[in-house]
Amino acid sequence: VGPLTFAFTKACARCQIPNVDPETAVVGMEPTLTLARHRLFPQGMLFGVYAVMSGAARAQLRVGDVVEPAFDF
Repeated sequence: VGPLTFAFTKACARCQIPNVDPETAVVGMEPTLTLARHRLFPQGMLFGVYAVMSGAARAQLRVGDVVEPAFDF
């Protein structure tokens, strides 16, 4: 991403915070149910990856930086 390089450590499960209605604090099943139909793997429902920045410690991430995926799961 821009001048930054990230190392991906492992896949991660979907956070439940998006299921909480911000106006009522009621926890619903969406978007988890919809995502589960598309993101279900033997390890569970996976949505993202844990990543750590590697390389240039003083580089900054900026709006408009180009994202170039270069990983293999």
